[in-house]
Amino acid sequence: MKSSINKFKVVIILISLSIASASGYYFYNQIERDNRFGKLFDLYKTKDSIDLVNLMPLVEVGHSKANFLLGEHYLRRGDTLRALTYFQNSFDEGEEIYGGWKVSVCQGIELQKQWWKNNFSKFVKQAENDDWYLQFNVAASIMNGGTQLTGSNDTALALRMMLKSAQHSYPKAIYNCALFYYYGWGTPINYRESFNWAKNGADLGNIRSLALLGKYYMEGIGTKQSKYRGLKYTNLAAERGNSDAQYALAKWYYEGVGGLSVDDTTSMKWAEKASKNGNSEATELIKEYKNKQKVKSQFKSSKYCTCEWCGKIFVATKRDELSQNIMDYVGSVIYSGLGMKYNSADFDCQPYCSQRCNVECSQYRHGR
Repeated sequence: MKSSINKFKVVIILISLSIASASGYYFYNQIERDNRFGKLFDLYKTKDSIDLVNLMPLVEVGHSKANFLLGEHYLRRGDTLRALTYFQNSFDEGEEIYGGWKVSVCQGIELQKQWWKNNFSKFVKQAENDDWYLQFNVAASIMNGGTQLTGSNDTALALRMMLKSAQHSYPKAIYNCALFYYYGWGTPINYRESFNWAKNGADLGNIRSLALLGKYYMEGIGTKQSKYRGLKYTNLAAERGNSDAQYALAKWYYEGVGGLSVDDTTSMKWAEKASKNGNSEATELIKEYKNKQKVKSQFKSSKYCTCEWCGKIFVATKRDELSQNIMDYVGSVIYSGLGMKYNSADFDCQPYCSQRCNVECSQYRHGR
């Protein structure tokens, strides 16, 4: 009898050891997977890049946040259906906030609004638990969607969350902190503080922060004006593909801003790049340049003279024979070349040559 009891005890002990060993192995694997994912998520944070090669093995073993990150990859590429699959996997594996939120994003704006209504407080609570990604997205969702999306327009909460996320050296959050202080969202406007955040982001290599820092130096916002540094940082951002920086360079070379010589060739080079990157202002600048070139060729065949009475330049042919573009060109190019301020209303009349101007100019130059 004793022998049977002892054998039973041994079996129980062996089973317990086996269970403990299996549990230990499971938790060891889970910790190891979490560590691997942590490195991938840091890469996503600092470089805005997703390493698919090392992510897929974690997705295949059902890692919840790995499924979320793969869904994010497909959502960025516009493949909403595949993104939804992986976000749903993430939700099913226990990521109620991460997965559930992105599932609602894929399902459309109305379901997204409903999700925020039901989960906003949970989202904020989990973000408060030192989660840089959720902190950033609480702030971004409030600022971008406001009460229509999240049910909240608490800009002070948005600022607090953005600052918390920035403390984790998240470049996007750092850039956005600069914007919060520049525009006075949830805080009084503070250009110096905005400049400091832009510089912090630029030091981490964030492209948008580089472009913003270039603007601040060029215009003397929050710091002493330095056109040299403004051009330097704007060039760095433009070379790395930032469309705002590319457009800024195009505009500066077009107008000769910041001590730069007017250089249409360089201006149009940057304008073309910015336009291809979706910058609508650059597209308009290209149209303006092409129109100016067209008007130049038209104007070469026109006669013009200087008014002896007021010093303005007038085209010595009748208005109905000229396009408004030529009149604008006279005003903005030749007229400004005299060092005089151009007002398009000055040319809203029939042009007169110098022999008749002392009478007619006073009547027509202001569009009367």
